[in-house]
Amino acid sequence: MSHTIITDNGRQFIDKELAKFYTGLGIKHITSLVGHLQTNGQAKAANKVILVELRKRLDGAKGKWLEELFEVLWTYRCTSESATNESPFSLVYGTKVMILVEIEEPSLRRQLYDDKANQQSLRTGLDLLTKLREKAHIKNMAAKQRATRKYNSKLQPRVFVKGDLVRRMASSAREKDERYSTNWDGPYRVFEDVGGDVNRLEHLSRDVIPNTWNISHLKFYFS
Repeated sequence: MSHTIITDNGRQFIDKELAKFYTGLGIKHITSLVGHLQTNGQAKAANKVILVELRKRLDGAKGKWLEELFEVLWTYRCTSESATNESPFSLVYGTKVMILVEIEEPSLRRQLYDDKANQQSLRTGLDLLTKLREKAHIKNMAAKQRATRKYNSKLQPRVFVKGDLVRRMASSAREKDERYSTNWDGPYRVFEDVGGDVNRLEHLSRDVIPNTWNISHLKFYFS
């Protein structure tokens, strides 16, 4: 059983009954920061890659997705990520996987295979695994910084202060599950600037809303 579960701030994950369930099992629940919006939706991004590959394989045979899922997951785990230049497999085991083509067809790697040298190489890879992960982490952070600089170069800063009337993005718009539903709720009043592009809101009746909101989900209200 997991000792820690990390989720985003979706309503289904921050439910009070679910929190009691976690507590009863001794599971620590950690939610991503509202101020770090990039964390939300990472699981969806990974799932999107898997779903795209499944659609390519299935074509008209939609009922065979379970049979194809293992191969799709294997491909995903053995493919190098552009941000780190490493595959999830190599970051876990410290070595690159041998694909089926290398086994079925003659290759230099197969021809020069030596069991004793291979075992020694695997042990060396495990010894250097921490260094490999640190190197991948640095590359990943550098890729994020490049993307951030490019995005911020065209960004128009927006600041809300206490008392401003704002509208907040509706949950259906954030989840993109309702095509014809309203995209914005409100108006609300800014109660507090928490910092880090995070704001706490209140209803016009002065009742404070317990959740906090990232500035990217808010816009000025004009009557």
